[in-house]
Amino acid sequence: MRRRWAGGGRGLRRRGFGYTGQMGVDSDPEGQQTSVMSLRAGLALSGMTDEQLWFSYVGVGGTLGQRSLVAALNGELVMSAHEHNVVAQALNDHFTERGQNHPVAYAGELDLGLESEARGSE
Repeated sequence: MRRRWAGGGRGLRRRGFGYTGQMGVDSDPEGQQTSVMSLRAGLALSGMTDEQLWFSYVGVGGTLGQRSLVAALNGELVMSAHEHNVVAQALNDHFTERGQNHPVAYAGELDLGLESEARGSE
């Protein structure tokens, strides 16, 4: 029986363990750090809990489990540009629903080295 990784694994890999998702992942640690910092700043600015973000993330099509999403936001899992964009969309929806701007940058707006993957997944 083939074991599935709890978060589905799409677009993620566990640091140091070689799990890879179906999509390519960024091998640039600085790009991953930029992604995580951008999403964590958006989360802090939103005032949402990790659980509230996860519900919003799933609502816009996210496929990671809650623990996997939190691990990715803590830099423990490598996140693809596609997954970054889904989390950014969930956060930006929170802001626009409150009549605010969308402050969280999408992968193509950050220097992640993943612009071609991000464009292909939109």
